[in-house]
Amino acid sequence: MTTTVVAADLVAAAQALCPDLRAAAEAIDRERQLPSELVDRMVDAGLARMLVPRDVGGLQVDPLTATRVVETISAANGSAGWVLMIMAGTAHWAACWLPQAAAAQAFGADPRAVLVGSAVPIGKAERVDGGYRLSGRFPFASGSVHANWIGSGCFLYEHGQPVKDAADQPVWAVFVTPASAITLQDTWYSLGLRGTSSHDYTMADVFAPDGWQFNHLDTPRLPNYASVACSTCLMSAVALGIAQAALDAMLVLAAEKRVQPGHLLLRDDEHVQAELGRAGAQLGAARTFLYQALAERWAVQARTPPTRRERSALRLATAHAVTTALQVVDAMHALAGSSAVYATNPIERYFRDVHTAATHAAMRAPQAYVTGGQLLLDLEPRRGYF
Repeated sequence: MTTTVVAADLVAAAQALCPDLRAAAEAIDRERQLPSELVDRMVDAGLARMLVPRDVGGLQVDPLTATRVVETISAANGSAGWVLMIMAGTAHWAACWLPQAAAAQAFGADPRAVLVGSAVPIGKAERVDGGYRLSGRFPFASGSVHANWIGSGCFLYEHGQPVKDAADQPVWAVFVTPASAITLQDTWYSLGLRGTSSHDYTMADVFAPDGWQFNHLDTPRLPNYASVACSTCLMSAVALGIAQAALDAMLVLAAEKRVQPGHLLLRDDEHVQAELGRAGAQLGAARTFLYQALAERWAVQARTPPTRRERSALRLATAHAVTTALQVVDAMHALAGSSAVYATNPIERYFRDVHTAATHAAMRAPQAYVTGGQLLLDLEPRRGYF
């Protein structure tokens, strides 16, 4: 099967899921997780392993296809898009940075493998014979209730003392363990993205054998395919998808809602027309910038490491996408007026979801623009994500 056919099949599978995701929106928020049958359909269609390399059982699609898939799902339901983003992005990291033997065991042995976790180093990994003992409490494990593998960021310890590098900085790694080794804590009571099951989890003296850890700041196993920036592109796609849904919902409301004076339909108000036109232009421009920057980065990365200037475009495009998505959703929420205060109006959920998504450390605009500016200035950013 050609790469083009795989890409088309993945996009088609995402589109086929959309009606059922929209219909399940209230249940997803109420239950604080995705329905298992819809997750099964995503997994069976290959969406969770679309960014896993082929040599360990994945589909290894290009990041533009993966971004389109996530945006499509996110436009139908923000929580579903976020969970898919975490599944695909975390699997990409692990499968590209883990030693091949471990990656093949995790993904190649089970085509329905789902890996999520909490990659920010917060736990403790104590060195023992043959591996490490992991302990700690880890937050924001989106999709955790659907996973059979977990990646946990831990600082390394030996003989009870933190391991330091040559610059006297603590050394850390992400350890991949079976999901059965963790204890989920029921903590996800949130403003938005309520259906992501982004619970905390704990680990107590869990053994991780050598060869089941990685650090994405190290050289990946597949340098021409692996990219930490890929996850941030997928996050931006979540925001863009939610914003598109908000614009579409407002177009429907504008054709139905009448306002005073004059009992006019909203769509006949020139102010509303201008705001909708502006939102469409903003969203289209942000989407074009993201996909163009991603295409250019992908074309370069497939053959040689990108320059800082080339890296800057993608960082700025992802930041701009999120900033624009917030602006568009806020504008649609304001245009909807009192209609958007009701939970029955989808714009209310889009407002909550996009603002929750934008709180992620990788999506906060001020730092993102700082990183983009540093790269434009030919300076190496402190954060090594781009």
